[in-house]
Amino acid sequence: MNTVSRFLADLVFPNRCPCCDDFIRWDKLICGKCHRSIETVYQNACPVCGLETCICSEENFCDRSLVPLRYETLVKEGVLSLKRGNNKNFGEYTGKLISGILKNEMPELEFDMIMPVPMSPASFRKRGFNQAEIIAGEIASALDIPLVTDVLIKLDTDSSQHYLNKSQRMRNITAIKIKETDLTGKRIIICDDVITTGSTINRCARLLKNSGAETVFAAKVDIGIDLGTTNIVITRDNAGVVLSEPSVVAYHMYRKEVVAVGLEAYNMIGRTPDYIKIVRPLADGVISDDGMAEYMIKTFILRVLGSQPLRPRIVICVPSFITDIEGRAVIEAAVSAGARKVYLIEEPIAALLGAGVDISKPSGNMVIDIGGGTTDIAVVSLNGVVVSHSVTTAGNKFDQAVMKYLAARYKINV
Repeated sequence: MNTVSRFLADLVFPNRCPCCDDFIRWDKLICGKCHRSIETVYQNACPVCGLETCICSEENFCDRSLVPLRYETLVKEGVLSLKRGNNKNFGEYTGKLISGILKNEMPELEFDMIMPVPMSPASFRKRGFNQAEIIAGEIASALDIPLVTDVLIKLDTDSSQHYLNKSQRMRNITAIKIKETDLTGKRIIICDDVITTGSTINRCARLLKNSGAETVFAAKVDIGIDLGTTNIVITRDNAGVVLSEPSVVAYHMYRKEVVAVGLEAYNMIGRTPDYIKIVRPLADGVISDDGMAEYMIKTFILRVLGSQPLRPRIVICVPSFITDIEGRAVIEAAVSAGARKVYLIEEPIAALLGAGVDISKPSGNMVIDIGGGTTDIAVVSLNGVVVSHSVTTAGNKFDQAVMKYLAARYKINV
């Protein structure tokens, strides 16, 4: 519906929020209160099935799924109002939300077409429309790709997947068929309104792949790592800090294997038998043990990404005095851990950028970055370091000095 038509329609039929049923402006899809209350959850979801509680199996045919919202409270009301046909605003709202994520956070992805999950003829006659098609139409318009509705079809079946037992559900999804067509090499988005078990959309993906399609739902995952002597901090695009753990590895010397990494290994310090060695793979801000550093970085990346099939780009903070050899060691460790591409950034520059300082202007910005193993002092201007100096006196030595003072002066061991 275009803008003029919507305005005229709302003069006769006032626009209402699909979630709370309050009156809203004619050019809005949802009220501001509901919009602010709806939380997107795809950042921490399984990258394959798209759900926070993974329902993946060995028979997954979707390479990637994007499920941005939980089906509860306001979202549930919005979907029900869409299915009842008395308010289609939520279909447009969801379509705009999904297309916004694809355009803004996954701009490198390209798709050839989008298909809605088909509806049985009986359900279509009863409802008069396919709600998945409304959502898919918004996405198709935003991404400028064709909306294809005549390839996947569904025969008349029992009921919604949500109310069926396993055998009924299998019979229900096998009613989805595909017209004979050549989809070789096509990159297709499959769209549905609610994913309950994932079996319906997985059936569609299977049929499309059997026809030669490449249905890839892949997210752009960019990671930033503060490779600290004491702690490693990992940030993920638009999600902020997703991991902060000690740079510690516990190694079993008899079995020749790592038994713990990060906080779990840190809690073992002073409590382990002789054959378990506590290793700090970084010393003074640089890698001192290549094998342990690689294992630790890989473990932390996997904790952040889970079973994410894509290899992320990684930005790693390093001290300003790092040598070429030490820099290559950091890059090789990250690549071996699964990075697609690795960028090194000097810690003073990262600190200023994190503080929101505009370093592109022709004026000096002095920063003192006190870490666990090193202290970096630098003056930054015009996006580069003008002068810098690093010393190995930092947080760890401060702690040791305090501990020694308490032991010598008050006979207290900390």
